[in-house]
Parts: sequence; C-alpha cells; structure tokens
Amino acid sequence: MSVLTDYLQEEAGKKKKSAASWTEDTLKNAEKCTWCTHVGKFVHPSVENVAVFVPHNISSQDGAVYTENTVCETDIAVSANYLATAKLLSLELEDGKNVLTHFKNDSVTLRQDFMSLGVDYEKVKEQVLKTKENTVPTDTDDRLRQVYFPINDSDYHLLSILPSSSLMMAVRKRIQEMDQKARLARDNKSETYGEKHQRIFNVTCIGIGGTKPQNISYLNNKYGGKTYMFMSVPPNIEKRDVSRPKKDFFRETLPWWQFRELFRLLRSSYAREQNNMEARQNARTAEEHIIDKILTLADCLKSLPEGWSDDKKVSLPEAQKIWLDEKYVSQRGEETEWKQEIADSMARWILRTYEIITKEKTFGDTEIVALRKEIIKAL
Repeated sequence: MSVLTDYLQEEAGKKKKSAASWTEDTLKNAEKCTWCTHVGKFVHPSVENVAVFVPHNISSQDGAVYTENTVCETDIAVSANYLATAKLLSLELEDGKNVLTHFKNDSVTLRQDFMSLGVDYEKVKEQVLKTKENTVPTDTDDRLRQVYFPINDSDYHLLSILPSSSLMMAVRKRIQEMDQKARLARDNKSETYGEKHQRIFNVTCIGIGGTKPQNISYLNNKYGGKTYMFMSVPPNIEKRDVSRPKKDFFRETLPWWQFRELFRLLRSSYAREQNNMEARQNARTAEEHIIDKILTLADCLKSLPEGWSDDKKVSLPEAQKIWLDEKYVSQRGEETEWKQEIADSMARWILRTYEIITKEKTFGDTEIVALRKEIIKAL
C-alpha cells in the first residue's frame, strides 16, 4: 500500500464507488483546474478567470519577502464542484512531490499504483495533462483594485492588484507553527519546555469567502478560509519616565483600567456554557496576555540604573527587588524562592482585579493553582 492507493480507496469508499471508478471520474475534470499563486477571487468572490502563476522557491538575497523567494504551496483556481480533483492532484506522495508532478514525469511508481487499482493510467494521464499551468489572463476585471501608474507625461500602465494566496497561506501556517511552539515551550509536560521561542503579536485574522471558503480557491478551502494580516502602521513611541514603585509593584505600577479589555476577554472565556478544550485554551490565552502585559511593565523597570531599589525612599519586598532591579540579576538566576512570592502576588492581583472589573467571583482553587503555574513558567 502507498499514500496514493490508501487515499484513493478511502475517498472512493466515502462515495461507495470502486477506487478505479472514483479516480477516473475525478481526474476527468483536471482541465477545470488552474494552478496559480495569485487568485482574483481573493479580492472579490465574483471575479472569474483571473489567476496568475509566479514560480517560487527561487533564491534571493535582497531582503524582501515575496512569492518568488518564499517556500509556499501552489494554489489552484477551481470551482467548488471540482475541489476533489484539485485535492487529488495536490496530494503529496512519499518523495515529497505531488500527483501532478508524478504525471508530468510519467512516474513508474504512479503508473503501478493506478494499475494496481484497475485505473486506466493512459486515459487519466491524458486528462491530467490538460491542467492549466503558467497561465496569464488576457483580461482584467472591473471588480479588482485598479492602479493607474504613470510612465511619462501622457502614458500610464493600468495595474490590477492581486493578492498572493500562496504567500498568504504560507504566512498563516508559519504563525500557527510559532504559536504552537510557544505553547509547548511554556508547558512543563512538553519535551520542548523552556526552549526559546518567538511570537508575533497584533496580527488580525481575516476570513476569505465567508461561510463558503470553497468558492475562492483550493488553498483557501484547505485552510478554512482564514489567514492573518500584520500591523503595518509605524509605532507611536512616546518617551516617558518610568514610574518607580516605592512599596509594592502590583499596587503602584499596574492601574487596573489599563487591563479592562483583557479581563473582559477572560470573563467571556469563563462564561462559555461548554467547558471543553477550546474554552479552556481561550481562557489560558487570555491569562497569558494579562501576564505578558504585566511582565512588559516590569521589564521597563529593569532598564533603570542598577541599584535603584536601594534608594531610601524605596521599601520594596525583597522578592520584588530581585525581580525588578538588574543589580540582583545573578541572584535572580541562582534563587527560586522569589519566583514563588512574585507568582503569589501576581495571582492575587489578577484575582482582585478580575473581581473589580467583572463584579463577580469566578476563580476557584483549581484556577488559582493553574494560574500560579502559568506565572512561574512565564517568569
């Protein structure tokens, strides 16, 4: 058995057909598939016959990110009726190459797999090689975004702006992989617990195609019609003096109203009727955002000159001195008791602030214990 034969038999079984019959019926529609990287339907779902293929995996050292120099999947412009055909042609086999590539290379292994199921290989190969590739549309569409680009005083190019669906889905996949790695790095039961990781904040999730992602493209349907957009505005940096706490970091440096929206998000997670894995994960994510914001404010104090907490006007608890003053950086790494004290103080502050903002008590002993564990991992 192989990846291909297993897939064909499974899909044929769903339709209560033989593998040979299902395969031949599916691949006879190969000419309906247009391989591409840019799809007009991503701009407007009614755009027809506008799709462009840009070769990728080309090495470039110019510092920019674009479709040509990014490893990303090739998309397929296809109607929802023929998604099964697109999925089969895109199926990656044991050698990492998809079914279409094997057809073009007249792969012996592919031929043997099809013939073992009774498929007329030469017949389906003829149909598959009608698949459209490297097409350039002859017409644009008035629903696309048009840019008049001047080239001299009297002439211009009319440009139709197409998003790269291949690049968009590659970005989505990488962001999700980064988030998954970050979650595992903070889970003390994970094999990668404590490893360095990266996260991208302030991304916006957008939906393409609404409730019918299958009407846009193959990749859009494959990834549920969801992708991400990065924030693209310049930072608004205001230089301010860091407010130094004198007695208690949590009471003096963390105004509860700055956390109002985060705590409301946390409440909505707790208020869900279904206590399933998704609800618990949403609650953990909201708690992580609150903890991250607290740690960000704490990091501001670490930028102050070493020894600032030894000032006569400052009487911070010893654990907060170790945590916030770079003078105690070596002590911070060698000792662990301060982490437990900070975790207890932070958990109490989160509990108290949650009650102030939501006017209700939701944290039980189980939630508090789990919260302390999350804080210690973050520290």
